[in-house]
Amino acid sequence: MKSLYLVSIFVMATTGLPADEPQPQPQPQLQTVTQSGHPGLGGFLTFDPSGTYLAVASKISPDVTLWHVPTRTLMARFRSARSYNVMPTRLEFLTSPETMVLESPGLIEWWRLDMNNRGAIMLSSPELRDGKLIDTPADRLAAFGASQSRKWKAMSRVIDGVQHSAVFSMDDKVQHPLPLDMMPDQFGFSHDDRLVVIVESFALKVWDFTAGKLVREIKGENLSFQSADFSPAGKNLMVQARDQGSPIHALFRISSGERILTAPDNLQTAPFVLSADDKTAYTCQQQGQSVVIHAKDLDSGRTQQLFTVPDNAAATALAVHSEMGIIALTSNDYFGQTAIKLYDAESGAAVGELRNHIEAVNNLFVDSANKRIIENSNSGTYLWNPEVAERSQISIVAGGQLVMAHNGRLLKWGTPLGKRTVMVSTYATQESGHTAEVKQRIELYKDTLNQPNPIFATPEMSFVAAGDGADIVWCELKSKTVKRLTRKNKDDSPSGQITKLAVSDDGERVLIADAEGSIERWNVAESVVDASVSGPWYKSAVYENASSVYGIVAAGNDFVIAGEFGVSRFTDDGTAIPIQPLNPSASIVRAADGTTLAWINLRQKVIQIYDAANSKLTTAIPMTDSSVMSITFGLNPNELYVLKDDGSAELWHADSAQHVATFATTRAGSFIVSTPDGFYKSDRESTEGIGFRVGSDMFLAEQFDVSRNRPDIVLERIGHADEETLDAYRTVTQWRQKRGNGNSTSGSLNAAEIPKISFAERPPSLTRDATVRFSIHVDSGLEFVESLHVSVNHVPVIELPKSQVSETQSATVDLVSGTNRIDVWAETPDGRRGWKTTHIVTCQKPVVQARTWFIGIGVSDYDDDEHDLRYAAKDAADLGATLKNLSNGPCEVQIITDKQATHATVVKRVQESLRRAAVQDLVVLFFAGHGVAEDGEYRFALHGCDFDQPDVETLTFEQIEKLLTGCKARNRIILIDSCHAGDSLPVGIRRQQTDNAAEVIPRAASIDPAPPSASAVSLRKLLLQSFAGVLSKSGAAVITASDGSQYALESARWKNGAFTYVVREGLTDRKADLNEDQQITAEELHRYVTQRVTELTQGAQIPQQKRETEFDPVILKW
Repeated sequence: MKSLYLVSIFVMATTGLPADEPQPQPQPQLQTVTQSGHPGLGGFLTFDPSGTYLAVASKISPDVTLWHVPTRTLMARFRSARSYNVMPTRLEFLTSPETMVLESPGLIEWWRLDMNNRGAIMLSSPELRDGKLIDTPADRLAAFGASQSRKWKAMSRVIDGVQHSAVFSMDDKVQHPLPLDMMPDQFGFSHDDRLVVIVESFALKVWDFTAGKLVREIKGENLSFQSADFSPAGKNLMVQARDQGSPIHALFRISSGERILTAPDNLQTAPFVLSADDKTAYTCQQQGQSVVIHAKDLDSGRTQQLFTVPDNAAATALAVHSEMGIIALTSNDYFGQTAIKLYDAESGAAVGELRNHIEAVNNLFVDSANKRIIENSNSGTYLWNPEVAERSQISIVAGGQLVMAHNGRLLKWGTPLGKRTVMVSTYATQESGHTAEVKQRIELYKDTLNQPNPIFATPEMSFVAAGDGADIVWCELKSKTVKRLTRKNKDDSPSGQITKLAVSDDGERVLIADAEGSIERWNVAESVVDASVSGPWYKSAVYENASSVYGIVAAGNDFVIAGEFGVSRFTDDGTAIPIQPLNPSASIVRAADGTTLAWINLRQKVIQIYDAANSKLTTAIPMTDSSVMSITFGLNPNELYVLKDDGSAELWHADSAQHVATFATTRAGSFIVSTPDGFYKSDRESTEGIGFRVGSDMFLAEQFDVSRNRPDIVLERIGHADEETLDAYRTVTQWRQKRGNGNSTSGSLNAAEIPKISFAERPPSLTRDATVRFSIHVDSGLEFVESLHVSVNHVPVIELPKSQVSETQSATVDLVSGTNRIDVWAETPDGRRGWKTTHIVTCQKPVVQARTWFIGIGVSDYDDDEHDLRYAAKDAADLGATLKNLSNGPCEVQIITDKQATHATVVKRVQESLRRAAVQDLVVLFFAGHGVAEDGEYRFALHGCDFDQPDVETLTFEQIEKLLTGCKARNRIILIDSCHAGDSLPVGIRRQQTDNAAEVIPRAASIDPAPPSASAVSLRKLLLQSFAGVLSKSGAAVITASDGSQYALESARWKNGAFTYVVREGLTDRKADLNEDQQITAEELHRYVTQRVTELTQGAQIPQQKRETEFDPVILKW
């Protein structure tokens, strides 16, 4: 059996590129990476030597995922040649970050990381002789192994009954015989290509094959050895074995043969890992829902408990980077998905997480009559609207199995009260929040079975058939007629259990396949078999290798069957006609037109489209890998959804075999829909589910969001949106692109056109120091660089002009306690921003009490008395007093009002005050007064403003942000209570009348009483739903009283501006603490004031978060 297994594996493994042939390197291109994470239990984790990359191999899946540690993002996912449920024995980086080696029983693979392609290219596994594996009755391969360097291989063969074992060079020109007493099971090589470990059932032999001598023999005692490998420093053997039948991992010292460490080997517990010098072994022990991490000194034998990780359901893999002091540990969530958590090896403090942001789609059911798609996932049932690519959850009766959807109805099969019933429910097609109401409940039969039962319904949900063991249960839904068709053999014994079945469209016939290989067509009215093929006759006369039926669908009065034998058509006269013989096929489906079929051809690795009306094969869609789980047609016969095992669903056009889009459902409950050329549609909550790779670097979604988040392109490609919807998305997309993004890159994606900066020496991922030092390298050439920039948590900390930029230079930045995201980038002479390089540092310095710095500028008294206001100066004083009274720490308040509020005075006093702010402090800048919109540019009017020519004694928004230049404080909030302070949509929202309008005064230079635009309201909603906010260049969260086309109002009823009144209300009454965690963040304040001010002004004024920051500052805590 072992030799047969090796044959199948090495046929797949040798299809890669030749091991030593140099490959051309293409120009790095932008790759969109959906953050789908890793399926199942993580089996092996390994850092590359630099600590930049972390590779994960699953214990149950053949997939390997590669993570970018600095940005905590998934870089690539690729598939090894090993089969499902074949556990790996080793995963290791050989060079950084070019090559990995992956070993599992009977298989050794080398992977070269190719970030310009799909993530990795598998290099050839070792060739045995002329590229062919020798395994014949006369020359049988018994064991095999290869060195990491790919220079040596060890083989044990039985030739004409005689055992031959030796170490060979890869070209077979050099041979070192191995004298063995028994047939070995496996070989392993030391890193220096000098020693080989020979794994026999009850002994391990370490052989110096270059000198031809035995170094150490280790007897098994009660152990049965399965595999062995050398430790990182070559001092020990890492062994998988069975101890009296129980699987274990063990560590043996080569010098003495002593077993020095033992750990259980199972799916729930991670094996031990060794430090690079072989001096320390790290282990994890499950204690209830917690995991305890230990470190054992292998010289002294002393064990030290490092830390405990609470609430960790299953620690299945462990990795340690000794130089960085980081431990990586897997953690399985309730959905069965693996997250990798990073901890400080000394303190146990969490320093990061590599998480799957995508939820797996289990099944799709298409309701073409209602133009909806029903998704079944672990977290519930969802409604897809392909017209706008949106997803909403619907509530249906819990338990049971969803079968199909049609014309606003769902068919579900369940077991309420212990009885098998069919339930027909109606569902709504509006937005989320509704329930599918059960309209029919039909009992099929009372006995519930342990084994799964197949069920099938006709397309219009008229007839249903289900398997009950060997019997068929048939149901006509409209009349609720239920009929049982009993199947028995000629000797009156029960027939084989039904495994698959289908019903003809007219409901008159049922075709079944059973576990004994029989295929029968039943006439329902007469309760008889009217045609059949069975057992050996079917296997020998129709297809020699027939054994399993994977699917059946009806095609008019015919049936089409897919299975290991291929695909055949069972015609009306009972004849089985081959369509694709000898091509094992699975997951056969039918489109809504009743004549277009598709199935997965497992041998040719294509999805085959079939025109049943004309009995001909049409398009073959290539499967790029073996990760296809199932397929289903979409709203028309040209749409085919392909469900992948990473949880995504790909949309293909059947006629052209064109990949249109990929749907990934996020944990936030919405979609990320991406196109093959890198455009995507995502709402503001789900951008963490997207990353971008260029070469071997990863970038977060925010950097490309303005240029690549293109719902207009995505919806046009999908093809169900009407022109009005597409126009609306085009409008807001174009407006957003003109508006720009403080953290977005240049629109160009050509690496030759944009400057690129990298870390020549990365900062540590964890430190207890208050500062960190690192080196930066300009990769693209200094001629492309006009300035160099460094920010921490979006706050600019370094800006160097061209004259001060060198090819490599050092930088030092201050850190706050906790997370510090360091971004470096360059800008070109024409103002384009280059790609950012990101590294996340966790700082564990002691937390210092933060100080709040409030500077309020309020102008009620203007040189031009015609524009005087009543409450703007009071707003500044009132809000400053509110913050000082409520702050639980030191609070410095400075108020600048009326005649004091000149341009020179404001700039001088603000910058003098803020130079004293420390890195952990909070700065709040507040402005109240008139806002002027001059040629589309916002200006805050100071005391001496000339409203006819407002280019002096005003502050532009850019000038307001520049007031923070030189300020160390990382927590920054700007509040502006004036008209026109926000951004204007393409269609303006005009002033709306309010009750007691005479009491309400606008803070603008002129009043236009035109009514509001309904289209602008709709576009605003579309904008807020579809896009993440624009990030602040200064790192400040900016909240304005209104958008750029609205007025900010003040009134004697509030004795403040409406915006200021609500801000004070939200802080004083703590109503803005929306999640009730005893603190109010800028985002919570924005959401509160938006709702409350809109209510207070009856929609005449809607606050806006003009600029956002990912690091949401806290304005108040208690």
